[in-house]
Amino acid sequence: MLKRGTILFIFLWCCISFYGRTVAISYFDNTSGNAKYNALSKGIADMLITDFSKVPGITIVEREKLEKLIGEIKLNQSKYFDQSTAQKLGQGLGAQTILTGAFFILDNTIRIDARLIDVETGGVIVAEEVTGNQSNFFSLHKQLVSILSKGLKVQYNPEKTEVFDTKKDVELTAVINYSNAINYQDQGLTGEAKKILEETTNSYPSFLVAKSKLEEVKQRIKEIDAQREKLLKEQIKEQINQVNMEASDLGMKLTNIWSSLLSSYNYSQLLEFNEEIRKMGIKPDLKLYGEASAITAGEMMGMYDVLALNSLKRLEEVVEVGGKYIEKYATSMYYTSVKLQLENAIEELEARERGKKNVQSLIALTEVSETADFFDDLDWDYVFHKLDKRQYERLKSIYSVNILSRKKEEILVHQEDVSFDEMTSFYPMAVYFEDTVFMKKIVDFGLKMYEGTDDESESYDLQTDCIEDIYKIRENQQKVIQIKEKIKAGKKQEIEELVKWGFSKREMDNQLDLVVELCELYLKKFPPSSEKELDITIDAWEDLIETLADKGKIKEAEEALEKFKKANEKTPFEPKEFTTTVSQLKSAIKTAEQQTKNFNRLSSDDKLSCGILTENAQKYKDAHQYIDEINTRYAALKTCTFINSEMESSQIMLIALAYTNIGYFDEARKVTKSLMETHPNDSSTKALETTMKFWPK
Repeated sequence: MLKRGTILFIFLWCCISFYGRTVAISYFDNTSGNAKYNALSKGIADMLITDFSKVPGITIVEREKLEKLIGEIKLNQSKYFDQSTAQKLGQGLGAQTILTGAFFILDNTIRIDARLIDVETGGVIVAEEVTGNQSNFFSLHKQLVSILSKGLKVQYNPEKTEVFDTKKDVELTAVINYSNAINYQDQGLTGEAKKILEETTNSYPSFLVAKSKLEEVKQRIKEIDAQREKLLKEQIKEQINQVNMEASDLGMKLTNIWSSLLSSYNYSQLLEFNEEIRKMGIKPDLKLYGEASAITAGEMMGMYDVLALNSLKRLEEVVEVGGKYIEKYATSMYYTSVKLQLENAIEELEARERGKKNVQSLIALTEVSETADFFDDLDWDYVFHKLDKRQYERLKSIYSVNILSRKKEEILVHQEDVSFDEMTSFYPMAVYFEDTVFMKKIVDFGLKMYEGTDDESESYDLQTDCIEDIYKIRENQQKVIQIKEKIKAGKKQEIEELVKWGFSKREMDNQLDLVVELCELYLKKFPPSSEKELDITIDAWEDLIETLADKGKIKEAEEALEKFKKANEKTPFEPKEFTTTVSQLKSAIKTAEQQTKNFNRLSSDDKLSCGILTENAQKYKDAHQYIDEINTRYAALKTCTFINSEMESSQIMLIALAYTNIGYFDEARKVTKSLMETHPNDSSTKALETTMKFWPK
């Protein structure tokens, strides 16, 4: 028995083992397979960082440091929930412990998996899971922090949190909006982040962390504006000193300054310069170049204002200033130029407004077609063997959200491109997992969606198949119960009959775990004592190894093959049969290994998400929704594994160009400079490098 002093020492050691530790919190993986939840990766982490930063006894690494490190070590396609990735992040952030996690959303339910990892050893300290309703996200968050606090051996008091009002709750939609705002902030789109946070805090006043983030963004905008104003004033001071309102060469002086600012693409400075000389009292009707010229100061300044505003993509101001200009200076030599810029600005603004109304339906179409293609690619028997129940539920969630939840008009618009079979391609998977409820849902979906169309008869055929499949499933379930009873009884003759029957290769190929259990039982419990039993034993080894390989357990299949070879040393099989069997099993394992690689590629969340994101980015671009395009292309860069450097650099180039379309030229420069470092020789890089010289400063 341990002495009281020893127990006290162990207790104290446990209490102080985490005290004073630096803890990092990584982004969370979206395992739902639905790209619309991707932003939550940062949002959940950010809320946990905010909450844990108020817990005494530990130091939490700031999210900004995590964001910077991820960019530096190029973790785009890594899974944060992976232990080695988490360990690498923890080391880079100087943390002793790192919290990592993943979330899964199905219907109204959200599950969050989290684990604490010791950075030095890579060992898991705590692994926990919380599940709740989407409409009660704060409750779920509080539950998760409480559990993890116990794992860290620190005290958590939800009353002191700055994340939420403990007496109220919030829906997942608010957390998604908050998460999108964080994404925009990271991408330099502070104005857009502010807009989203204002809407979120107005709708959910109990969302305290969103209020705090809004104040942070407002402060950042204020700092940027102050810095910009200071720089502009410093730059413009020199030009203003050259201006003498009474000088006879005033027009020439102003022209030189305007020309200098234009040639150096200093459009902001040009606008500020015009504002300053207006303050100095220049008369709009002053003839700049003497009485012989009709060109006035107001005419020239107005023209340059429109040109600068247009170059800076401040299109609403182009419309306002340009509209006044063509009314006032109808006979000006610059009238046509200003009018053209005004018309282009109006056309672009109208295109953005139209795009805003139409783009969501286009996005929905992408999700439908890409998801239909995705599941059509998965419609192979060998794929089903490799899915476990959890993977099935994940894929079912994707199909439910992207296909079954759609309106009839969203589906029928795809009739020419996506067939009935592709739209209902999840059905065989539901049959394999004996999910009769979901099978009926797919049938009802087909009947409802295709009523009155050319494919109506196919929906009735599927209904007939469903009735037959449900009957077979119930029949097979009874057989499985009987087989399990026989395995449990363990009678040699019955087990032998089952092995000889090889039911896994016939009607019930979704019971592969049972096949493994049966074969392992027979091989362990009943060593061969006759030539007949040697044949049955070979059948058992064959079934065991092929089944493990079919399930994608390649290493276990190879280990079983080695055991088969050793078994031959103890009790030799017929030499020719043994050699042939070994050769066939090696071939089966190799085939299954390739199929497993194909399965991992075909069933990857990233494959579907990548297709949806890249297609949606193009749709946002076509609809002139450049902020959404930027956000979507960034998500694609984190999700997609591009075939070559050129494809990746092309996406980055399009991000830079999208920034220029909304006047974020500094962000476009940052992206371009990063591209020049990472992809110096790509054609996209060369093109941007040339274009960047002409962007406004």
